[in-house]
Amino acid sequence: MYFWKIEKFKEAIITGRMKPKDLWLYCIAYILTYSGLLVYTLVGLFSQGYWGIATLQIVLVMAGTYYAYYQNKKAFNTFYFCGIAWMVLVRTSFFMAMGMLNLYVMSHLFDVVYLVDFRNTAIIACGFELLFYWRIAKHLSDF
Repeated sequence: MYFWKIEKFKEAIITGRMKPKDLWLYCIAYILTYSGLLVYTLVGLFSQGYWGIATLQIVLVMAGTYYAYYQNKKAFNTFYFCGIAWMVLVRTSFFMAMGMLNLYVMSHLFDVVYLVDFRNTAIIACGFELLFYWRIAKHLSDF
């Protein structure tokens, strides 16, 4: 199973080395991880009364998935989408975690801790969500 090297994953699909069973693992990993993160975010936003940001998050998921489909209508395959989305999710989560850690440390160093709350981190996550779907669409357009 590939975690980081999207080019090797695409090469395995094109050359036929990727079996359907392997692609199912990507779908399960992506759906469980992404839906878990999404539900956690939405529950937090709704419980704190940030309905607008929660709605924006839902719209981003629907629009991003449609954008990925639109970029590659001819060869759109759910399994390819899940595989690429899984690796992009791993990458995006890593870079988002590094950015959030940096924000957390800097806010404590400069004593502006009040800026780091759930609403602001959700807004930053929306930006990463845009990058997430843009990269998925870019990689899917290679097929």
